[in-house]
Amino acid sequence: MRSTTLPSYPERLRDLSRCVRQADGPVPEGWSPEIFALYREMFRASFAANLQDAFPESRRHVGNECWETLLNDFLTQGDCPSPSFHAVPSAFCQFVLEHLSDYPALPEFLPALLHWEWLTLNLAIAENPTESGESNLADGWVQLAPSASLQHYPFAVHCSTAESQQPAKRDCYLLIYRDGQGQVFSQELELQEARLAAALVDAPCAPSVAHALAFPANEYPFDWSRKLLEDWAAAGIICVTNPNPSLAGTSPSPP
Repeated sequence: MRSTTLPSYPERLRDLSRCVRQADGPVPEGWSPEIFALYREMFRASFAANLQDAFPESRRHVGNECWETLLNDFLTQGDCPSPSFHAVPSAFCQFVLEHLSDYPALPEFLPALLHWEWLTLNLAIAENPTESGESNLADGWVQLAPSASLQHYPFAVHCSTAESQQPAKRDCYLLIYRDGQGQVFSQELELQEARLAAALVDAPCAPSVAHALAFPANEYPFDWSRKLLEDWAAAGIICVTNPNPSLAGTSPSPP
């Protein structure tokens, strides 16, 4: 007698995932066409709602038809290791950025806007900034907080929320951070402010060291840097810790 080997549970899950992600894909074995059609419709609706909530500005600027194309292509061709709330937007963002050449009609500002919305979402669901304790700028080390990120975009993506407004094309340094109440802000920086923030990204250091890294020619007085660092510390944008060689946490990496 010929033996029949049933598919393993992981194989059945992969088959189900493949079928449900294709709008007109086959019905997997063991499912009735009517029940599976309803399941697939609910799955795709939930998937679409997740991404619409994550990227409202990107969706608005590309239009419904183009957005549906991106969504369908991601579902059928992309890879998402987890269906969790934050993993799906990350995988979608990575898919679009890696396949930009396949969509020549997309606005040139979309990669920057998509990344900014992805980063804003990641910071929104991150843990609250930790208290800096008794340390102060006089005797502490400073570093950009895990709940903050410095970004340089070729478009003013944070100014795209008006109904008919597109992001202006210009160099834009953004300090994106989450406060203790869970709100995420995008603060545009002047070049000299961005230089000081960049000195705080890699590792904690004394304020005077950060100032020297940002302004090696001493273009600005240290009092200017100290005042800005005090403001950032009060807002939770930077961490102030006791001097030690250990590295603090880092912001989420781009997809």
